[in-house]
Amino acid sequence: MAPLNRSASSPKPTIIRHFTDPKHPLHLVDIPSEFLCNGCSALGFGVRYRCHACDVDLHEFCATCPSAVQSALHPKHPLTLVNLPVNDRFCDLCGDLVNGLFYACEACEFDVHPLCTQLPLHVRLTQHPQHLLKLQPGNPAACALCRQICTSWRYRCDACSLDIHLECVLAGDGDQTPSAAPPPPPSHMNRSSSMLPPPPPQQHQQYLNHSVSMPSPSHQYQQQQMGYGDGCAVGSSSSSSNIRR
Repeated sequence: MAPLNRSASSPKPTIIRHFTDPKHPLHLVDIPSEFLCNGCSALGFGVRYRCHACDVDLHEFCATCPSAVQSALHPKHPLTLVNLPVNDRFCDLCGDLVNGLFYACEACEFDVHPLCTQLPLHVRLTQHPQHLLKLQPGNPAACALCRQICTSWRYRCDACSLDIHLECVLAGDGDQTPSAAPPPPPSHMNRSSSMLPPPPPQQHQQYLNHSVSMPSPSHQYQQQQMGYGDGCAVGSSSSSSNIRR
């Protein structure tokens, strides 16, 4: 993806109010260190909304995400933002635990991290330039890059029966930016040949800071602050009242 930074026409608010820290406003800061988001409980790095007095950090999107989204990732029903301390529910996209802030469809028992809703629906890799890869679920299959098994959602080329982990597509290995005139696919994209070594584990915020080539995602519903649009602060009176706790 492009990298997924905010556009010049969509400046982020530098100060917001959020229900995770009702006593103080949160300030937009850029600190070159890792943090644990007090909203979704996932790791982040660098830019975040922060209250120094309470030691509260929030991903930009977790601080400003809408209270409900309609997504092509789950087209049957809207996804509702909830705030629940749980330890037995998992993100249907990435397979990691959800805890605190996450989107849920209770009717379908579908849960997803706020940041995972912002993954691009399609990407194109230099290793496989002839077709777009689509974000979708599937049966267990070997990743074409790291050879480990894809068990949850993955990026897939149906035409070539090619499956690639989310982490492998979005990790910072420098292989996601196509040239103006893409060369033939490298030999390591042949599933029977030797594969690239697995990339290092990545956390959600790193996914959103990496560059891949993608068309405009079709699954976004409401705008927000991380390069996808304007968003809204869930801590405002109009949105936080709809969050289930």
